[in-house]
Amino acid sequence: MKSLADGAGIPITWNAAGDEVVFDSRLKIKEVNSRSRGELRPVLPDDESCEPANAVQYWMYNGISLPEHAQALANLNIQYELTLLYPGRLGAQRSKTLGHIHTFPPSGKLNYAEVCEVLWGEALFVFQMLDVDQQSAPFCYAVRAGQGDKVVFPPNLHHFTVNASEGMMLFSDFISLNTRGNYDGLSAMGGGAYVYTDGWSPNPTYRHAAPLQIYEAQEHPAVGLTRDVPLYELIWRSPDSLRWLDAPDSFGEYFPQLLAQMPYRGELP
Repeated sequence: MKSLADGAGIPITWNAAGDEVVFDSRLKIKEVNSRSRGELRPVLPDDESCEPANAVQYWMYNGISLPEHAQALANLNIQYELTLLYPGRLGAQRSKTLGHIHTFPPSGKLNYAEVCEVLWGEALFVFQMLDVDQQSAPFCYAVRAGQGDKVVFPPNLHHFTVNASEGMMLFSDFISLNTRGNYDGLSAMGGGAYVYTDGWSPNPTYRHAAPLQIYEAQEHPAVGLTRDVPLYELIWRSPDSLRWLDAPDSFGEYFPQLLAQMPYRGELP
């Protein structure tokens, strides 16, 4: 397994206990946020699942950069982020994020896409369409990823991340500064259409959910997304390969096969 710094492409390490990320003094971090177990109550079946409610379940570090790359990030209107998930279960469920869908630009049928990289541990990135009124998820899939794997988040899908390992799980992402997360949909439905314990099971709050498709992470070498190059390094290696992140309508130009797999073909879910 690569060291944390070698895998991330930025100077970060684990603390002595192996449960916190230590940042080199050269790194700039715009904001640090945490999500407590209690804040995950909307996507859990009962109060007991999130006890102790005040304990932190995961950390979010947003707007990370080395000084020499700040202008390139600004030119692309994107930021680099880290999310650290602790392994503690939420009741029977594996540790997971709250889950959201990205906001849309003022015009256009596609919202902002995203790309993530697993830096430590194993992750399950879960995606779905959602009709809250019908309590339905007509399209669902998950991508399993390990250290070095990159996963592209297509437009217009709700998504959340599961820590599929027994230890710490850390992933990075690039995302446009023009978008935010809308958490209302998945929170209203008690989480995703499928939950992960030691395997998958349907969420009983849904009246209907399409079968869950499971995939392994795939490389996208045409846009520099390969296992041997850290995601962060694209900022100085090939910044133009990241322009799709701030231009939703261009997603199909960069990822035609991935967009073709989406049932909406560019229509709103």
